[in-house]
Amino acid sequence: MTRNLSTGLALLALLVIYSLSNQAGSWLIERQYGVGCSISFLSLSCAYPADSGFNDLAYALLGGTLIVSVVAARLWWREHVVGPFIQLMGLIGLAAIGWDVLMQLPVLNSAKIINDTENILSFVIFGSFVLMLAILRKRRVGLGTFVVASLVSYAVKIVMMMVFLDISGNVMGATELYLLYVAYAFGTFTVHIMTVSGIVTGVAMPRLEAAE
Repeated sequence: MTRNLSTGLALLALLVIYSLSNQAGSWLIERQYGVGCSISFLSLSCAYPADSGFNDLAYALLGGTLIVSVVAARLWWREHVVGPFIQLMGLIGLAAIGWDVLMQLPVLNSAKIINDTENILSFVIFGSFVLMLAILRKRRVGLGTFVVASLVSYAVKIVMMMVFLDISGNVMGATELYLLYVAYAFGTFTVHIMTVSGIVTGVAMPRLEAAE
């Protein structure tokens, strides 16, 4: 199989997986939450209800978890590279919870924000895989490895989408936006970067070792 043919098949497989992820997401959301969804080309749009959830227990559990995380990072992970990051994200989350407890203001156009975030993330995943193929165009990327990495990235995106929707019904306002950011930026995109890095490492390292 020529390099150009392999790249073309990889792009076709990626496009199919992208499309199927929208189909799967639509089916799961409609089945689990009774929310109507529509697909237009590569965009998924769901009629999520207006932001109105405020569950005292959910806020208490989330707040307690964040406090424990901040204290643990301060006491035991202060010198570790992730310590300051955990403290920062924990404090931002606690600030969001405090704001909601005091103000209880819903997110305006929450359905559009969630839909746009989901679609942008899907496109970013697609674009980063295309960029990777362009960067590695002079090297052979295994088609099977590429397909598995694409499936993992989009599968994790769907899982995190469902996790967020499960939690979002119990919170509102700033806390909901905070959880949306955490779910997609760290729950989905971090795993995606790992899949891309795995492909790049597998392709690049043998050449580097040979050069040495």
